[in-house]
Amino acid sequence: MAASQNLRPLSFPTSADLSTKLGMLVTLNASTEAALQTTNGGAVLGPITDEPSTDASVIPVAQPGSVAKVRASSTGGTAITRLGPLKSSTQGKAVLAASAGDYVFGHALNALSTGKDQFIRALLTHAGQLSS
Repeated sequence: MAASQNLRPLSFPTSADLSTKLGMLVTLNASTEAALQTTNGGAVLGPITDEPSTDASVIPVAQPGSVAKVRASSTGGTAITRLGPLKSSTQGKAVLAASAGDYVFGHALNALSTGKDQFIRALLTHAGQLSS
């Protein structure tokens, strides 16, 4: 199986330097530009699908229904389980969604043991807020 399958990435304008943020999660800021998601459990557009250049004014973002490579972290002590719901961390990385109100952007296709920070594959579902 391929590491990622982006049927048609969507392009969003950005004024931030996202050149080192491949696979990290973005949202829209007040200027309707793509920006790194820094709200724990906040809504996301999706992960950045290609390494943007430092002068890039538009970034490609994977859309719902895609299987995408996302930067994930389990360094906070919670492992990511296979098929577990994913949310954004305050660093724009995928972490296991566990609290009511967390915005679930997808489900992990790979497990990630505790203490790791690496790429995993995720099915982007944009399921909405996790209920209690």
